[in-house]
Amino acid sequence: MNTIEAVGKQELLGESFDIYGDVEKPLFKAKDIANLIDHTSVAHMVCCVGKANKAKTYTRISGIIQASWFLTEQGVYDVISNSRKEKAKKLAEQIKFAPIAQTEDRSGSKTNSQSKECLPAGESYKEVKITINDSEILGVLKTGNVILPITDLMKAIYRDKHLAEMNLIRSKIADFSTKIGTRKYITLAALPVILNKPHDKDLLHSIINQSLNLPENKKDPVDTLYDGIVSMSNINSLIKQISDEIHKCDLRQSDLLHALENNIFPEKELAKIAQEIHLLRNDRRDLKHRQVILDEQITELKNMGFKGSSAASKSATNLAKFRARIIMEKQNKIYFNRDGSNEAEMRAKIQELSA
Repeated sequence: MNTIEAVGKQELLGESFDIYGDVEKPLFKAKDIANLIDHTSVAHMVCCVGKANKAKTYTRISGIIQASWFLTEQGVYDVISNSRKEKAKKLAEQIKFAPIAQTEDRSGSKTNSQSKECLPAGESYKEVKITINDSEILGVLKTGNVILPITDLMKAIYRDKHLAEMNLIRSKIADFSTKIGTRKYITLAALPVILNKPHDKDLLHSIINQSLNLPENKKDPVDTLYDGIVSMSNINSLIKQISDEIHKCDLRQSDLLHALENNIFPEKELAKIAQEIHLLRNDRRDLKHRQVILDEQITELKNMGFKGSSAASKSATNLAKFRARIIMEKQNKIYFNRDGSNEAEMRAKIQELSA
């Protein structure tokens, strides 16, 4: 049976508790957090935490192996932000994970705690480095757009006050967030929401300039414009896709509510159902946010003369044929002399290649 051990100490609000597992991805015993905020039920407390940010595993205490709930740093934040306890509200303002950022491991060496997660295989993702206040964070280049890990970004900007600051803007950046694996990322559009003070202007410009001028992100503006036209041709599919996903969430939620209505479940099963409903509601809210943003984008496109996805699809098809022809002519060295002396030869060559 695998067990985890304490690898360090952390002090919060005058109390000290152990850090478990790996110094790069520390875990916090849920019971310690419950005691810290005067919560009486660990099982109930962890219901608000997603599967990726909690784990039930074993520790050895006084020679006895015991199963306990553990939370990641994000899991601790979720517990605190969802609790109505006075201590939790105070903790949200004062909690500090700075000592973990450079923790000594058993060999005596110091390790930076910024977590690095493998990107999903087969996806068009690429890691990129952005420097913020002497800290280097790993962003992701996804289909030509840079997205940044929200926790690492907030740590780099606000240091030991990052959790308190995150609590203030969490709902405001929900529209700009996405999830890859177990980590949450935000788009560059969220930066003005986070860096909204006059003295943040230089840092805001620095992050945006770094992101837009990455060697990996150099894309021909002509190709970018073409991609935009193709995307407009797929608007109806995107509308239907989002609507279908919302409908799936509604159906699953309805099934769970009917199950609660018609059955009596033990406490453990009720907690699982409550957690699934919580996650479903979060997913549905994210989809509704995307739907609202898409509707607004379509409105703006119509204001610019957009005639709908059918017209865009026709334009995209014509452009695709035209681009293919240009590429074919370049590859086969088709060119016309100004005096027209080789026109017949070139046209015959084009006809031969098109056959």
